[in-house]
Amino acid sequence: MLQDRRRALHARIVDAIEALYPERLTEQIERLAHHAVRGELREKVHYLRQAGLKAAARSALQDGRAWFEQALGAYQLSGVVGWRLHDLRRTCVSGMARLGVAPHVADKILNHQAGTISGVAAVYQRHEFLAERRAALDLWGAHIGHVLGEISQDRRIDLKIVA
Repeated sequence: MLQDRRRALHARIVDAIEALYPERLTEQIERLAHHAVRGELREKVHYLRQAGLKAAARSALQDGRAWFEQALGAYQLSGVVGWRLHDLRRTCVSGMARLGVAPHVADKILNHQAGTISGVAAVYQRHEFLAERRAALDLWGAHIGHVLGEISQDRRIDLKIVA
């Protein structure tokens, strides 16, 4: 009983934030994501993805990863099963390679410690490639947007529910 009341309270908080701040939802995205998860609001999973993207945009990669992992958990609730974070990482880096992203930049995006730069070069090379990483992620985002644009309207609605 207490869990049901707690879940309902989180759902009401999401509704209240959406009603009170409709033009400023991006400012509240982390709160919305938090309460959407606790309220088990499957139709609000997109807030988790947005919180992850917002964290990644400010290079808070650990925070972004946490939001994306919670989104994956919500996918489990939606009936999408068998996916792991590693599958998304592999798909992303493979797609970036097809788009021409340099392997050392992709390694930095994935936070690989022993990547394409190895040996003595790895000891001395400490550049983080932040601008290159941002450009690669923007390119990947545009590619995903293009792919989603090619999907039929009915399928796109289904994807929004779980994304």
